[in-house]
Amino acid sequence: MNLNPTRLADPKYFADKRLPAHSDHRWFASHAELATGTSSFEHRLNGTWKFHHAANHSLLPVDFEQPQLDDQGWNDITVPAHIQLQGYGQPQYVNHQYPWDGHEQIAPGQIPTRHNPVATYRRRFTLEKPLAEGERLSVVFHGAESAVALWCNGQWIGYAADSFTPSEFDLTGVVADGENLLVAQVFTWTSGSWLEDQDFYRFSGLFRDVELRRRPRAHVEDLRVGVELSPDLMHATVRLTTSLSGEGEDQRPAGWPPAPGGRRRPDRGAGRPTPVEPRGPVPVPAGDRGTGRSR
Repeated sequence: MNLNPTRLADPKYFADKRLPAHSDHRWFASHAELATGTSSFEHRLNGTWKFHHAANHSLLPVDFEQPQLDDQGWNDITVPAHIQLQGYGQPQYVNHQYPWDGHEQIAPGQIPTRHNPVATYRRRFTLEKPLAEGERLSVVFHGAESAVALWCNGQWIGYAADSFTPSEFDLTGVVADGENLLVAQVFTWTSGSWLEDQDFYRFSGLFRDVELRRRPRAHVEDLRVGVELSPDLMHATVRLTTSLSGEGEDQRPAGWPPAPGGRRRPDRGAGRPTPVEPRGPVPVPAGDRGTGRSR
C-alpha cells in the first residue's frame, strides 16, 4: 500500500495505526541491568540509512517500500539529523508568513504540490534474538518533521503527523527472525503545517532518535503518579496507577499490598488502571511546607 498524497491535505488524517501515547518510562530485564542504565529491551536504529530525496510526491521511485528494490545507488544519510544540514535543500526562516508563500498559491488547509519535498529512508536490521512468545516489538520515531509514513518488509505499517511528538508503531507479526527492512517516508508539509507556523527555522527529516522497543509478555504500558495533600499540608499521599497489557504473575516484593487473587491476568490492550496503594502518608519536609516549590 502506498499513501495517497491527497490525504496529506486532510486535517482529520493525522494518525493511522499509531500506538496510543503513554508515559515515557523505561523498563529493564533485571535490577542488575537497571544499574547499568542500558536496557536490553531498547535498540536504536541511529546511524547510516539509504536515502532518496524528491521534490514532490510524483517523483518518488517505483516500489520504494519493497525489499527487492536495489537501493545501492541511493545516497547515504545520517539519522538523526535535519536533511537541510546534509545538503538537501536549505534551512528556511520565516516568521510572519508561511514557507510556501510566493511559491504556490494554496487555500488554507491545503498543501503545496509542485514543491513539497519527500525524503525516503531505508534501513535494514536484524533482531538480536527472535521474539519470545507473547513479546511485542515496536518502533518509535522521536521526531519526524512534519509527518512520517512507515512500511516494514514491504507492508504498510502506519502514519503520523506530529512533528515534535514521538510516534510509535507496532511491528509484531511483520518482522522476521532474519533481516528486516524498515522504510520511512517523511513529508515536508502537511495540513498540520498550517498550525506549526511560528518564528523559527524550517527543517525536515528524522531529526531525533529512531528506536526499536521490545515489550515483554506482561508489560506496564502506562504510569500515572498522583499526589494528595492533607488539609494541614503536613502529609502527602502518593498514588501510582498503572495500565497493564499481556499476562503474567504478580511478583511484587514482600510487604507490598497483595494483588487480588495473587495472580494478574489483565485483558490484552485493555489498559485498565490498577491502583497501587501506598504504605502510608509521606511526611512533607518542614522547609517545603507551603512554599509551593518543588525539588
